[in-house]
Amino acid sequence: MYPFKQPSELIQALCDGTNDRNRGVLSDSNRYSGSNITEGFINNREDNDSMIKLTVKPSSPSGYTKVSALKSLKNLVIGNPKKKQLVAEMGVLPILVDILQNSKDEDLLIQSAATIGSLAHCNELISLIIQTEPTLNFLSRHLSSFNYTKKLTETVARSLFNIFSKDIQSVISSNNLGTQNADFEIVKNMPLLIELLSCPNQTVNEMAACVIRFCFSSEQRAQHYSTYGEKILPQLFRLLHSRFSSTSHEVILDAICKILFFTKSKDIADFICNENSYLELLTGFCFHEKLEIKLSAIDCVLLLQKLNSTLGKISHQDISTSLVPEFSKILNDISESSPALSLQSFKRVLLSMCLCMECDEEIQSDFVSAKFISKLISISQKMQADAGGDSKFGNITAGLELFQTITMLCSNNEEARSQMIESPFFIKSILLSCLDLEKNPQLSTPLVEAALSCIKVLSRAQKQLRSTLVSSSGNLLSILCHFICHYSGLEITIRKLAIQTLHNLALDLETVKDFVHNNQKLLETISEFCQNASNSSIIRTSMITLARNILYRAEFPLKKKFIEHFPISKMVNLILPNECDLSQTQVEFKVGVLSCIRNLIFGETNEVEHEILSANVCQELVVTLLHHLTTNGSLDPSFTSEIYYVFANIMAGCRNEMKRYLLNRDILDITFKQTHSKNEEVVKSTLFFLSNLVWDRNDETFQKECYQHLRTYAQGGKLVNDEASTNEIYSFQTLVHQVNTQYKQLEDRCK
Repeated sequence: MYPFKQPSELIQALCDGTNDRNRGVLSDSNRYSGSNITEGFINNREDNDSMIKLTVKPSSPSGYTKVSALKSLKNLVIGNPKKKQLVAEMGVLPILVDILQNSKDEDLLIQSAATIGSLAHCNELISLIIQTEPTLNFLSRHLSSFNYTKKLTETVARSLFNIFSKDIQSVISSNNLGTQNADFEIVKNMPLLIELLSCPNQTVNEMAACVIRFCFSSEQRAQHYSTYGEKILPQLFRLLHSRFSSTSHEVILDAICKILFFTKSKDIADFICNENSYLELLTGFCFHEKLEIKLSAIDCVLLLQKLNSTLGKISHQDISTSLVPEFSKILNDISESSPALSLQSFKRVLLSMCLCMECDEEIQSDFVSAKFISKLISISQKMQADAGGDSKFGNITAGLELFQTITMLCSNNEEARSQMIESPFFIKSILLSCLDLEKNPQLSTPLVEAALSCIKVLSRAQKQLRSTLVSSSGNLLSILCHFICHYSGLEITIRKLAIQTLHNLALDLETVKDFVHNNQKLLETISEFCQNASNSSIIRTSMITLARNILYRAEFPLKKKFIEHFPISKMVNLILPNECDLSQTQVEFKVGVLSCIRNLIFGETNEVEHEILSANVCQELVVTLLHHLTTNGSLDPSFTSEIYYVFANIMAGCRNEMKRYLLNRDILDITFKQTHSKNEEVVKSTLFFLSNLVWDRNDETFQKECYQHLRTYAQGGKLVNDEASTNEIYSFQTLVHQVNTQYKQLEDRCK
């Protein structure tokens, strides 16, 4: 119908030679670069426009010619992403924006807006449209004085809908655009948007709902617009009542969902629950045949329950009996559907399942008992097969959400952990394939984090299950060690999760302790991180916890290997008073250091005085701990109790020379005062220390020496005060009786 054959000719017909901004071809940055450019080439195209020459002539095309060119251009790019990309790169957007800004011809304005809307169908061009700064402003300008009956208003609305129906939030973030270009005129004019929701034009309604959804697409934006919530919601629910298309319902429900999710407003939740018709409408959509509508409605209901509306109209029972079975049906449908539908839907379903479990922990048990885990494993097998094998699973976009869901299912449920660990397919083919960067180096950081969070939860299972996890996973320990020792990324979370997983496994599994014993790099890394105060406090605390669990009930060869890299003398330096920091992280770190010392001493006899702890270091340790006890009146109870556990282990495992350091009168005075503590762990640890003092040993001379020190404190019920509990009084009286009785027996034997 029109004489134009190539995109270059169409764009040529739009150019006005009197306007330098419309000359030439966009450079790599999609901007014109000067008024002297008259020619441009676009090469290496795989279509018929492999060599397009654009020459700008100083002629002024007629309005009819421009309209014809725009219609042809729009028809040319419809359904053809390659053509859209080509046309955009040739610099058509600034030309279209110039028309929106300066033209008075309504037909030309309509075609310009429609062409932008057509280009917006291509995801790759959304970023370009947003970066071309005036585009959104001049589009929205034609809505500011809208006329419901005008074709221009509807066309502009449809173009804006095409732009804002995409996930432009991620586009904005990835291009570091902030909100400068996206929070444009219409977004800043919320009253206009609310008015557009009530106009009789469905296209305008859809556009307004779509832009409102964007206004609430982040927590920062939602807080800015939250005051409009109670004005927006009645209009959105009114539109839900109408017989709009499923596309409209999907956008409206998603907008309501984002308002609830990002404002986190209990008042808005109460406002919705107070209108029975609103709640009934949402509940009805929970059973809609279209999955996206169903899930958005379910999310709205779950968010209302999670926000704990005072009206209490949504109970655990409602969710358990209505929504959990609905999720079961959804997963069944997905597992039976085509691969494309499965991949499209699975991610969205998993996100809703996570939200469901977040609002009520009991729901986790409902999902487990309803055999959801077997369904997830079955779908995962199908996805893995569709992806082309083990090493390809990390490319599946639903992998991240799958791990998040399983993590929540297993977080407080041993049965769920058991089901996951006893699935070799899931552990090896899914979980480990998303951790093994050597085999799959393109794995994304969020996916690795999610996989580590999942395996960390599984590592909290009972001992037998943890043993199965290690034995069935092959190279799990090596992978964790890689993240701990060699991971050079900036993500502290990944390293921390790997450390926490390994320390869960190392507590009482000999296979893990053997692995550590033979891994010099790991021992060096633990020592280096713990001793260097400039390292992340989070990682240092995690590392010392790992060291503590490695040393727990460890055999002497492992202890000896450990202190080659991290001797007790170095540990004492980490708890010196001048290093004291009252922050919770530092307290946890210092408690961990004491736990390591305790575990090193525990269970050793002759070796402890030569290989692990010398007399000089022991004396320095006792003096340091006594200083903490005597100078810090607000010492953290966990630190205090750990001090006494160290004392108790010295009494149990060291030679007499070291034990005498603890018969210091100041230590005994403080110890008996601590037995009056209201902290149960402090009382328990001091009693443990005192019981080791009166423990029946073969060395009667030293035992008598201990009793002589203790007898003074055990006269006349001095250990009992008026505020002591019955259990404490019983413990103290038992100790008093034990001290006196054994001292009397010892005296009789020594006469």
